[in-house]
Amino acid sequence: MFCIVIIYPHMNPVVTIKNFGSKYKNTLSILSILIVLFILYMIFDRKPNTEINENTNITATTTPEEKPIITTTNPNYTIEQVPINEERGGMPSGMPNLNRPISFALNVNFEQEVTDTLTAKIIELQNILKSDPTNFQAWLDLGIYYKMIGDLEGAIDIWVYTTKLSPTNYLAFGNLGNLYAYNLKDMAMADSYYRQAISKDTSQVYLYIQLAEAYRDVGSDKAKALEVVNQGLTANPNNPALLQLKENLE
Repeated sequence: MFCIVIIYPHMNPVVTIKNFGSKYKNTLSILSILIVLFILYMIFDRKPNTEINENTNITATTTPEEKPIITTTNPNYTIEQVPINEERGGMPSGMPNLNRPISFALNVNFEQEVTDTLTAKIIELQNILKSDPTNFQAWLDLGIYYKMIGDLEGAIDIWVYTTKLSPTNYLAFGNLGNLYAYNLKDMAMADSYYRQAISKDTSQVYLYIQLAEAYRDVGSDKAKALEVVNQGLTANPNNPALLQLKENLE
């Protein structure tokens, strides 16, 4: 006769074999091993494969057209993956002088009250940009005020820099096109800047109209103006403003 005693000290099974006859020795040894393996399988197969620290909180959120933002919160560290923005990054070189003297052109005549108001506004915008040089709208506005007081060099400097600050935005390119056309009478540069503006957003009908009118009024070239209008109609079929201008040019 024989008996098998299985003991579980701290979940580690131990098999004790007593009173074996010699003829059963080999058989019982094999049987004992199989029993131990079966018990180990039953115990450890139920153990989770992955242990999660109860102090770790993992969340994932997705915003439209952006990569997921994944954050892991732990008492010891924080990891965050944020979407890449094409306009995010370092400031472009060649930032205009924000201490530029305020100089009214000789051909600009304003009442003193208007002059004081314009001066105060320019100083205000300069101070805003000193605090936040990424403020795109403030750069645009500062260029407009420089142009109003006749400081065309200052306006060009501002708007050229603004095109570098936001190269996908059409506004500064359009402003430069208008300045070169009507203030400097340089249709080659005007055409270049207007077409760059149009390339950023072909739905901006006013850009086609301004360029066509510049060719008509400054360049005295109705054929070129009509060509621009037709290009605008190709991008914006049946647009009423373009159709009206086309009728006037024909």
